[in-house]
Amino acid sequence: LYILTGPSTDDIHPAIAGDVVVWQAGPDGSGDIWYGDTMGTANLLFDGPDERNPHTDGARVIWEHFDGLDFDLYLVDLASPNTAIPFTNDALDDVMPQIEGNKIVWEKRVTPGDSEIWFSWNGGVPEPLLRSRANGRDDVAPRISGDRFVYESCLNLGQPNELCDIVSVPEPGATFGAAAALAV
Repeated sequence: LYILTGPSTDDIHPAIAGDVVVWQAGPDGSGDIWYGDTMGTANLLFDGPDERNPHTDGARVIWEHFDGLDFDLYLVDLASPNTAIPFTNDALDDVMPQIEGNKIVWEKRVTPGDSEIWFSWNGGVPEPLLRSRANGRDDVAPRISGDRFVYESCLNLGQPNELCDIVSVPEPGATFGAAAALAV
């Protein structure tokens, strides 16, 4: 058993891939992104005003970065950890990123009650999953594994009458969009 972080900050939202561990740390639960290994090393990766929800594939790290107006996504290659690259930059909140190799998926908060799932496959331009565009549902919490991802598609998210389905999306291809997303 290794304690990876100490008591001086609020260390939350860990993610792991192989021996690489990333987490969010700060006195109020937001603030900085840290990385280390499963043996207990810890290094500051990014010190910003409000950094949240990191995810890693063991080689790269992606997280939510507050730019003063909204949350965008920042990306770091751990081979050169001193260079953070803005991955998204628009007027909408981009949150809950997941990364695996050259595949990234996340939630874009378009309007209350209508969040969309966005993705970038094989270094391509970020685009929305057609099934989640303007569908009157909150499509949230994407999770990626290999060439597939899943997410929650919810009506009345956070309300007593909330109703969610789990949606599975196969590898993107020519029909990736409304016809390719299969409800489980």
